[in-house]
Amino acid sequence: MLHLSCFQGAGGALIDLDITFFIMVGIFFLTLFVLTTLVFNPIFKVLDERRRRIDGAIEEARRLGREADERKAEFEKKVQGIKREAGEDREVLRQEARKAESEIIEKGRAAAQKAVEEARRGLDAEVGAARRDLDAESRKLGEALAQRILGAVGPGGRP
Repeated sequence: MLHLSCFQGAGGALIDLDITFFIMVGIFFLTLFVLTTLVFNPIFKVLDERRRRIDGAIEEARRLGREADERKAEFEKKVQGIKREAGEDREVLRQEARKAESEIIEKGRAAAQKAVEEARRGLDAEVGAARRDLDAESRKLGEALAQRILGAVGPGGRP
C-alpha cells in the first residue's frame, strides 16, 4: 500500500501508457505466439491424437466384443447341433444294441429250445429203451417165476 500511495501522492497514474506498455504488450503477444506455436499446439496435437486413439480403441473393443458375441452364439449353436446329433447317434446305437440283444436272446432261446428238444428225444429214447428192457426183463422174470412155480408143483398139481 505504501508503494501505491506514493504514486497517487505524486499525482501520477497507476498505469502509464507510454511506449513501454506497448512494448510489453508486444512481448506478451510474441511470447504467446512462440508458446502457442512451439508448446501449446504440439501438446494439443498430442492430446487430440491420444483422444482419437482412445476413441478408436474403444470402438475397436466394441467391434471385437460384438464379433466375440457373434462367434460365441455361433459356437453355442454348433455345440447344440453336435449335442443333438450325438443324442440321435446314441439313440440309433441303443436301438441297434437292443436289436442285437433281442437277436442274441432269440438265438439263445432257439438254441436252448433245440437243446431241450434234443434232450427230450434222448430221454424219450432212453425211457423207451428202458421200458423195452424192463418189459423183456419182466417177461424173463415172469417166465422164470412161472417155471419155478410150475417146477415146484409136481405132476398132478402137488408140491
